[in-house]
Parts: sequence; C-alpha cells; structure tokens
Amino acid sequence: MRIQSLQSILQEKKVSALLVTTPSNIYYLCGFGIALGERSAYMLVTQKSVYFFTDSRYVSERLKADLKRQKIVLKIISREKNLSVYLLEISKAEKIKSFYFEHDDLSVAEFEWLKEKKVPMHWDSIVPPTAGLQNDRLIESMRTKKDPEEIKAIKKACELVDLCLSELLPYLHVGISEKEVLRILSRWFINNSPTSFDPIVAIDENAAIPHYDTQTNGEKVAKSESIMLIDCGISYNRYASDITRMFAFGTPSQRIRKAYEILKQVQDDAVVDLSQMKFYKEADEKCRNSLKTAGFPPFEHALGHGIGIDVHELPHFSPRNNDTIEEGHVVTVEPGIYILGAWGMRLEDTVVVGKNKQVIRLTKTSREMIII
Repeated sequence: MRIQSLQSILQEKKVSALLVTTPSNIYYLCGFGIALGERSAYMLVTQKSVYFFTDSRYVSERLKADLKRQKIVLKIISREKNLSVYLLEISKAEKIKSFYFEHDDLSVAEFEWLKEKKVPMHWDSIVPPTAGLQNDRLIESMRTKKDPEEIKAIKKACELVDLCLSELLPYLHVGISEKEVLRILSRWFINNSPTSFDPIVAIDENAAIPHYDTQTNGEKVAKSESIMLIDCGISYNRYASDITRMFAFGTPSQRIRKAYEILKQVQDDAVVDLSQMKFYKEADEKCRNSLKTAGFPPFEHALGHGIGIDVHELPHFSPRNNDTIEEGHVVTVEPGIYILGAWGMRLEDTVVVGKNKQVIRLTKTSREMIII
C-alpha cells in the first residue's frame, strides 16, 4: 500500500523513477531492516515496477518470499553485475530517461560513480526546478502520518522507556557519576530492548549543554543538591521513543524548584496548544515567549521533532517551518531552560495527535522533578 501510494505520487508529478537509498525509507516501504552506516540495499520505484537491490550476504528465503509477496523484483548485486548495470538495463526496458534520487542520502561519490557508468541521474534531484519533484523529503512526508500499527509500536517503545527509568531509580545516589548512570542504562538496553539513540546523562552545569556528550565526558559526580538530566529512548520493532526527565539529589534550591515549575507549565501549555493551533511554529513561538516573560533565555533547539522509525524525522517543530499539526503525527515536546555554566533542565514527552486533534502523552513517567 505504501509503495502504491508512492507510485501514485510519482505519476502525479510525472517522475519516471526514484532511487531510494535511505535505510529508514527502505524499511518503511518494504520492511527490510538495514544496519545504519551500511549501504546494504537500494530500492528503485518506477511508476509501474519496484526493484530491490542487495548482495548475496543479505539474501534469505524469507527475504525472497517477502519481496515476492509484495511484487518487488529482487536483483542480486555482484562484482560482475553491480547497481549501475541493473539501472541501465531497467532504463532501457522501461524507457526511463533519468533517475531521481534522495540527495540528502546518496553521497557525492556514489552519484559521480553512477554518472561515470552513464546512468542517467536527474540533476534536479539536487537542484529542484521551479516546477518539479522536491523528492529529498518525499517519502519522509509520507511517513509523518502514522498508521495504527506504527502508533502501537511507538506506544510500546514509550512503555519500555518508562520501565527503564523506573528500574534505574534504585541505583541513583549522591556520588554517582554521569558515566556510571550511562553504564547502568546501557546494561538495561542490552538485557531488555535496544536504545533509539545515545542517551544523555548530564549533571548541574553540564545539563546546560543540550547535546552534552556523556560518552566522551561524563566525569561529573552528583553531589547533595545536584540536579541531573537524563534524555533517553527505546527502539521497539524499529520505532523509537524519546523522553527527558530531571532528577534532584536531595531538596533542590528554591530557584531550581521555581524554574522547574515554570518549565513544567510551559510544556503543559505546549501540549494543549498542539490541539488548538494550526502550525507547529505557533506552539514553538508561544513557548519561547512564555519563558522569556518568566525571565529565562530562549532555548537554541526546536520545541520538538517528529519521531518514528528515526528518532528525528518530519514534521518540523521549529520557528522556521510551516508544517501543520495533523492527526496521526507523533512528535516530542521538549522545552528547556539553560543557564550556561550553572545548570540546565529539559522536560520531554513523546505525544500523538489523535482524532479531533486530541493530543495524548505516550510517555507516562512522572513529570515532577524526581527526588533521590
């Protein structure tokens, strides 16, 4: 059904063929999982046919059966018959004048290699014409509206990350370091369900760095009155969850408590705003203004992001985009307050936009600051 929808779009836009290389897009279209960082498969979707290219290392009876069921033609790549040979054969058989491609994934080296082999690559994939296919986000746009099975998988991923945080609590204490917390989380992921991204564990002033690298740094130790940010997620059936919670070692200062109550309120308001506003950027702007009115600096990241097969995907949730809030979207809502050199805090939930734009939190861990 997804492939047929894509073919309808190609016909509408008068695009003869699209070479799909992004692993998450390939998984979305046909269900074949690809290890990140590897170019183990390609798909070619034409207006009439679908082809799947991979080498013999990945071919199994199950893959053959799955592709046959979906009416996808399997082409096995080898040194003697590589991707370029197949594309040239298909271009002649189906009279394809040029292949569109995903310009934000296909490397320059791959593009140049295909051009060298005389494969007619569509340059407008990189520089879209005034009236043409802006294909770099075509499949990603299809992925924004989750079907019931996708939402079910994300909901399960959220349940698992909630469980992870609840089982982490007994191990937290004054004197524990960021890296020690990270190691405990890593063991949980190995024993239960894989992480959807590298977790962030940041204490005190390190929490003021939104994308703090705990693996490289992580030496900071929790003291009495320290606060700690944990940002983590779980992958379930290749669908991601994302959550951020704040922890306090002992009773936090009055300033921290007041700031956190303001943060919690603006996040609450932002979730409500998704059900009432048309554009994501409206909710983003209102949240920033609320924090500014309260005397806090604006956060540098977006208020949230789409989430699904990838932990960061469409729709955009920032001041610079015009993406509309629609039923079936799954996004994060994650405002933050960052006081450089002192402390930082962020509160994040994964939410789904349901029928009549009812917004439901899928992550359920208490949103109160968790006292250790």
